[in-house]
Amino acid sequence: MRTLFLPPLLLLAPLLLAPPANLWGGAAEALSVVRLEAPRTAARGEPLLLRCTFDLEDGPLYTVKWYKDSREFFRFSPQERPQLRVFTTEGVDLDEHASNATHVRLRSVTHASAGKYSCEVTEDAPSFLALIDLAEVHVVEIDVNAGPPKLEGVHARYRLNEEVTAVCRGPWSRPPAQLTLHLNGHYVNSSSLVRHLPPEERADGLLRPAVKLRARAVAGPDGRLRLRCTAALADAYHMVDEKNAMLVRGRGSTPTATEPSAPLGAADDFPPPTVPEPVLEVASGATLTPPVLPMVLAPALAPPLLLLLPWLLESLLGG
Repeated sequence: MRTLFLPPLLLLAPLLLAPPANLWGGAAEALSVVRLEAPRTAARGEPLLLRCTFDLEDGPLYTVKWYKDSREFFRFSPQERPQLRVFTTEGVDLDEHASNATHVRLRSVTHASAGKYSCEVTEDAPSFLALIDLAEVHVVEIDVNAGPPKLEGVHARYRLNEEVTAVCRGPWSRPPAQLTLHLNGHYVNSSSLVRHLPPEERADGLLRPAVKLRARAVAGPDGRLRLRCTAALADAYHMVDEKNAMLVRGRGSTPTATEPSAPLGAADDFPPPTVPEPVLEVASGATLTPPVLPMVLAPALAPPLLLLLPWLLESLLGG
């Protein structure tokens, strides 16, 4: 019988070609998905629930760690005793009884609770593969009596091209709400028209923003001037105040109904409207101003006067 000789490397081929996990008799890496679900905004004083979902595909779990701004505040380790560990972190008031491998609950959020949260899931031996996901949470506070923003200084009527000065004030909140203005349906963001005023601040830290508009009175599609102010704070607050005014041509005149809308511009950039000089249409079709009238009529009256001249002379001599 002949003995078949195999090189040493061929004998090791099954081990070299096998997946790394199989070298140790274990399964291949199973952890595939980690996703952190969190609200974009949370109201101050309200609870906050974070959810971490992952797929181990029947693989063993080693740990789930929770972080706020890269600082660990909670850990779940199913193979350790105790399974739950809590670490003191500013802005995190953890409810241990409502927290586990897939959920953490903060009892009451403060402005210090705002930040980037992340959950890190680690698979057990032999891979110890770790995946992480993060989400940013903003904390907002709005005055309990907050209503819509308020437009101030808008008159009931304006003359065309008259200066319009108005101020929009937002609600008391932290951070301050974002204010936007629309004039006759057009978004106004020019620095020559809009000026953001320094926000007011209350003793409790809430801020009230304000924006000032200075433009000219122009008509919208319906012949009226319409000004709208919108205040928004993330997805926690969105309200509008709107004012409209009639436009008149001058003192004692009636409101315009078909005056076309003009481009927006700063009030100082608009000269007062000019009144065209009266014109006169003569039979020849020429358009002349009143001072030229005697020069136009003189040639036309000359022939009749010459015909009457003999009669006038005879009357004078006969008398």
